[in-house]
Amino acid sequence: MSSNYLDLLNRYSTRRIILIGGALLLSFYVFLLMKYFKKKSHFISSKPDIFTASDNLLLFDIQWAVRKVSKLIYWEYVCRHQAYLVTILCRIYRIQYQIFIGTKINQETNSVEGHVWTTSNGIFLSGACNVEEFQIIQTF
Repeated sequence: MSSNYLDLLNRYSTRRIILIGGALLLSFYVFLLMKYFKKKSHFISSKPDIFTASDNLLLFDIQWAVRKVSKLIYWEYVCRHQAYLVTILCRIYRIQYQIFIGTKINQETNSVEGHVWTTSNGIFLSGACNVEEFQIIQTF
């Protein structure tokens, strides 16, 4: 391994390295699930009695890993894939989260656009957007 890769790894905490590795593997799993097994891919809400609020540093690390993975992979990785990945990571770390599904009308193309985003403790974990632009259809 060259020194550039070692320098790169030294910049990140152990938790971030584990998160990015797990997120890379899980992102491929989510891609396959959404592409070929759509009936099995559904969002599950977090139950308040099982999951707890987490420290913001862990939430920012999850957010960072999801964004990094989107720059590293070449397969489809849209907002619903990112939201599903976040739910898996949050369930692993037992973090309470909320998923939002919304739509808006694109004025330029006069078409309806959908978007999915995930939050926890008021922090966007995936799909950061201007919430006021969207009509929220469903939350989990």
